[in-house]
Formats: sequence, C-alpha cells, structure tokens
Amino acid sequence: MRRLLWTCLWILAASGAQAAVPVPVLKWAWGGCFGSWCQTGWYSSPAVVDIDGDGRREVVAGSYDLVALDGLDGALRWRAANGGRVWPGVAIADLDDDGRADIVVGRAGGQVSVHRLDGSLRSGWPVAAFASGEVRSLALA
Repeated sequence: MRRLLWTCLWILAASGAQAAVPVPVLKWAWGGCFGSWCQTGWYSSPAVVDIDGDGRREVVAGSYDLVALDGLDGALRWRAANGGRVWPGVAIADLDDDGRADIVVGRAGGQVSVHRLDGSLRSGWPVAAFASGEVRSLALA
C-alpha cells in the first residue's frame, strides 16, 4: 500500500513538472451578426485546424458568417459569408480523401455547407439536408 501511494505521488509530481500550457481565450467579435442581441445570443462550438500548413492551429467558428481566427492572437484570418446562421458546432473532416481537411457547417434553411481551408465553398455546396428548418446537429464519420 505504501509503495502504491509513493508511485501515485511520484506520478502527480512528475506530471506537475511539465511546462504550463497557456489558457486560450476566445472573445466574440461580431462574427457577422449585427445587433445588440448577438453579444448574448447563441454561438456554435468552434473547431481547431491548421488552415495554412504552418503547423499552428487556427480557430474556426460560425455565427452568420464562418470565421477563422489565428490560434495565437485571435486575429481574423478570413471571413466567409455563410448565408444563414450556424447552429451546430463546426466540424472538420477530409470528406473526399484528398489529404486536406474540409470545414462542414449546418445552417438555417436546412442546409449543410462544406468549405475549403481558405473559407471558400466547395463545388456543389451548400445542399439542402431537408426542406425547411435549421440543421442543429452534425455528426461526421
């Protein structure tokens, strides 16, 4: 029992010795929504992905527009008009097996959009997932 306690304390001490990771802070900056209610309204969950191949991840988030923010300082990298509010979180996946990630968002009007890493729409998108309403959840496999 004493040996187990010593091992646990050693693991805790060793894990505490690692360099501290800075806590990321993401502040909303009117992501395409123009009204006072936007500051207290809904927000989709952001995703992180390296959009430019520099080895650093950026933050991609949706509101009425889709935005990419620098992962280090939060500076706007690009903004893409989305054509409707984004309800579910932003999803990242390589949909066509070309080795590059795609950005997938569900939005108002029952539509799903797929964007390239530079924010431009992929050919053939958006598509209507259903006739009306809003896409409020995404799951990619």
